Amino acid sequence: MSLRCNGLRGAQVHTNKAFEKLVEQGGGCDVVGFTIKDLYNKIDKLRKKSHTDGDAQAAVTWINMRGIDSKLFCCRYNLDKEGRLANLFWRDHQSLMDYKAYSDMLIMDTTYKTNLYRKPLVVFVRCNNHRATVVFSFALIRDEKEDTYEWVFQNFLESMEDLQPGTGYAHGTSEGT
Repeated sequence: MSLRCNGLRGAQVHTNKAFEKLVEQGGGCDVVGFTIKDLYNKIDKLRKKSHTDGDAQAAVTWINMRGIDSKLFCCRYNLDKEGRLANLFWRDHQSLMDYKAYSDMLIMDTTYKTNLYRKPLVVFVRCNNHRATVVFSFALIRDEKEDTYEWVFQNFLESMEDLQPGTGYAHGTSEGT
């Protein structure tokens, strides 16, 4: 079915028309081996996989380009066992300068799975002396395991020239709230 679905997507054939043709050629719905709903679900799954893989590659390419443009731009990422993007951490030059000025307090805020990929987003922030939020860095992470947060925090410290925060506060909203 995957091969057929990829062919349909490539030819830009409407799903319902393709299913009708398959039923006609096969000699009935029973012979085809799947329903129109199955076909829609499979095409949707392939579309999502294509976007996810393409978006991850686009993010890595963008980050590599930023690194070329600015030597003080920092990005780190790792891949899972299947070679897909697992965790992505980044901060820019201005964030480094801001952290050097306001490292006495660090807030780590995690927004749980509200983005397109349902991945937790970690943001390191602080308020400056004008009560404005200063963003130090971001990370998109694959899961909420301790070793993942250790990876994020280690990369944060290394990117900030190992300058330790004076005080830290972690805040997160669980997935269900």
